[in-house]
Amino acid sequence: MKIIRNLTFVLSISAFPALAQQQPWQNESDADIGNEQVVIVKERENELPPANRNYQKVPPQEVSPIKENVNYNFSEYSLQLKPIDPTVRVLTIKTDPPAEYYNKYIKAGLGNYFSSYLDGWITSKREASHLLSLHVNHRGAARGPVDKGNSGYSTNKIEGKGSYFGKGATIDGNVYAQRDRFNFYGYNPAEVRPEKEDIKQVFRMYGLKLGVNNSESDKLGIGATAAFDHTGSHTEVTENNARVAGNLRYELSDELGVRIKSDLLLSRYEDLNSTGRSLFRLGPAFRFAYEPVKIIAGFNIAYENDTASNAGRMHFYPKAEVSLSPAESIDISVGVEGNMNPVTYRSLITENPFINNSTPLLHSNKMVDFYGEIKGRIAGGFGFNAGFSVANYQNMYYFVNNNLDSTRFDVLYDQGNSAIVNIFAGISFHSTDRFQTSLRADYFGYDTEEVPVAWHKPSYKVEWSGNYNLYDKILFTADAHVLGGIVAREPGTLAGEIKLDPVVDLGLGAEYLFSRQASAYLRFDNLLSQEFERFYNYPSRRLVVTLGGSYAF
Repeated sequence: MKIIRNLTFVLSISAFPALAQQQPWQNESDADIGNEQVVIVKERENELPPANRNYQKVPPQEVSPIKENVNYNFSEYSLQLKPIDPTVRVLTIKTDPPAEYYNKYIKAGLGNYFSSYLDGWITSKREASHLLSLHVNHRGAARGPVDKGNSGYSTNKIEGKGSYFGKGATIDGNVYAQRDRFNFYGYNPAEVRPEKEDIKQVFRMYGLKLGVNNSESDKLGIGATAAFDHTGSHTEVTENNARVAGNLRYELSDELGVRIKSDLLLSRYEDLNSTGRSLFRLGPAFRFAYEPVKIIAGFNIAYENDTASNAGRMHFYPKAEVSLSPAESIDISVGVEGNMNPVTYRSLITENPFINNSTPLLHSNKMVDFYGEIKGRIAGGFGFNAGFSVANYQNMYYFVNNNLDSTRFDVLYDQGNSAIVNIFAGISFHSTDRFQTSLRADYFGYDTEEVPVAWHKPSYKVEWSGNYNLYDKILFTADAHVLGGIVAREPGTLAGEIKLDPVVDLGLGAEYLFSRQASAYLRFDNLLSQEFERFYNYPSRRLVVTLGGSYAF
């Protein structure tokens, strides 16, 4: 209570000046405070009644649970929305029209020695399902290095091709007819002057081929071909060949696959006598892939009926190859293989058209061949390859001049063993589409058993080619072919050797493009103008100059 009284006193004193300021002074005399006595009486006491306090807790009220049944009502709503048919305008880029396409092409030329050249193509228009073409080719010269017209020649061929691209298979076919005319001009004009009709050699050939291959499956590959060829000469020598071949590729997995190749060759050769020949070959193999190594392992079987004294009818050969890619641009392979190589009258006259009318025919038995190769690409457009082959043959054929008529060649077989070694290396360079060049060199070594020398087989070969495109206006081409180490048998002897000079044939050409359709060209062959001999007594033409042009439409 004392605290309250003191508080009241303090507040009263504090409020007094404020109340005094609120009273206006009448004049300055009124503002003076006189000698007055103020008496403050502090006897009053303010007493408050005591407060009642209740310490009892309020007990909680009991809550009775409410039980009510709740009913749920699910209603199905069907929203019927109007179909949305927006109009969308697709912005497309106008595609360029396809490049102009010419399906007809002709190239022709004339040169010294009354030489002529013609090459023509006609192909069908662009079609996704098929492609057809017709090709005509002629090359010849009315005169040559010996007795003018007596050493002329001509080759003529017309061929039609067709391909059908189906959903699951591709069908290819071709039919052709060919006529080649040569003369036996390998004589000395100072000693003899034969009539042209007595020395002519004419071959007529025709044939057809049909092939089918599946085109879609990566797991299974099947292919089959059937072909027929007829070859005949004006001396009534004929040969008919029928060939059927098939191949199967089946991938069991990424690491394992099966390969099967087979073919059957049936031949009928007629000169003074008639000879039927057959050759069947089968080559099953397995493929194993363990990256970066791939392995092919199997064998080859050949059955033939040639009646050579050293040959049986059935032959078995090994077949194995290991290849690996130590880098993305390098491939290396080594292997061993043997097989029977078919030899026909057609294959012999293709290599040497001056053979005799009556020629014995024996298939060459490649008993074993060890080989290896490395090839790859180098930065800057360079490529390379190199390899070797060491093979052993039976019934390898060689060409020798006939002892009675040296203008004609006999086919001589080594029925013993002929070991042939081939070592080769090559390099190429490709710089966009302007410049391209390639060079390859081969060395051949021979070790014969029953034949003293590998007659008319070269011991080395060099081939080079290059072309340069100057501003898409002038195309330059150049090439070189070199054959050396050729040995011929001296006529009238059994082992007399005549070493032929190397065959060096250099060529150079230039073609000027007037437009995408028309051009003119100038071509030089045998720039060194040498009468080299690929076959003994058959010199080549000296410098040959050809001028011509081409047109596409």
